[in-house]
Amino acid sequence: MKKLLLIGLLAFTVQNSFGAIFTVSNNADAGAGSLRVAITDVNGSGDAANSIVFTISNATITLASDLPDLTNQVTMDGSGKNITIDGITANLTIGLVAGSDGSIIKGLTIANSATVGIFVNASSTNKISGNTITGSGTVGILTITSINNTLSGNTVTGSGTVGILMSTASINNAITGNTVTGSGTVGILMADASINNTLSGNTVTGSVSSGILSDMTSRSTILNTVSFNNGGNGISNTAGNGAPTPPNLTLSRTSGQTVFIQGTFTGTANNLYLVQFFKNETDNNPITEGAQFLGQQLITTDNAGNGTIFTTLPIAVAGSYVSATVTDQVGTEGTSEYSLNVLLGTESRLSGTIREKYCTAIMNSIAIL
Repeated sequence: MKKLLLIGLLAFTVQNSFGAIFTVSNNADAGAGSLRVAITDVNGSGDAANSIVFTISNATITLASDLPDLTNQVTMDGSGKNITIDGITANLTIGLVAGSDGSIIKGLTIANSATVGIFVNASSTNKISGNTITGSGTVGILTITSINNTLSGNTVTGSGTVGILMSTASINNAITGNTVTGSGTVGILMADASINNTLSGNTVTGSVSSGILSDMTSRSTILNTVSFNNGGNGISNTAGNGAPTPPNLTLSRTSGQTVFIQGTFTGTANNLYLVQFFKNETDNNPITEGAQFLGQQLITTDNAGNGTIFTTLPIAVAGSYVSATVTDQVGTEGTSEYSLNVLLGTESRLSGTIREKYCTAIMNSIAIL
């Protein structure tokens, strides 16, 4: 009898440590074994941790109406299953709302949502990763009043207006390693007091307007992110949002496998900034952009707020262009727009005899290194 009780207790512990598991066993819109029923069961679960497991593969679930919003924590992982959720008749395909904190949505294809592919509202510490969101009528991924979420490794294509939108005081979110292409207006948008979000390692191309845009009330830290071949600037900051001004690159030369870059920027006095450099194959002036990350330099401004850029990069890219961004390391200003390009391997923008002497001295110093 004691052994049976012990076995029962162990079984109860294991069940609760893994949480409740709900299975999607068919691609029907509704009914037993459907995704709709699994979400409904998650919302009614008393467990703090829940999982939706797909036992089907290579399947498309075509929705007849909106799925229920998730109001409880869940891990929904379609990795390796090739599961597509077609939301052509649904306004919001996957919704995480209050109560769903700590959820994971991973490895799914969300297609043709009438408005939004994945929606996070008043829900935090969620991980949205490795999904493909394509053809959303308005926005691919939308967060509203949500903090400390991670959006990583997602591919967002063909959104009607915005690929990824952080809105209404969405704060401290990490947007990392995503690819956003072909957005109807802006690739990634920070709006309505969405501050202290970090964008790193993203690629943004093919937006009709700006690649990345922060409105007057929002600012972001943007690192190792390339944004190019958009209709507007790769990064756009609305006047008044407190972002640093772009640097002014004044000299770019190559010597063997070394690139020398010189320039200036203006910021807060005695503040630490990170300057990042990017390669571009063409100069689309006045549009500014960055197509390939090259390297970076930490620079502290002087008492007047002036920063001097003086660095070398170990890469031979003569004939291409270089642009740069400036990012405040204190965390109060965010990242500038990309600078105007300077052509590698060309004469300095300095003029006359001063320019010739300066270039000669620099090239001699590089040859010695």
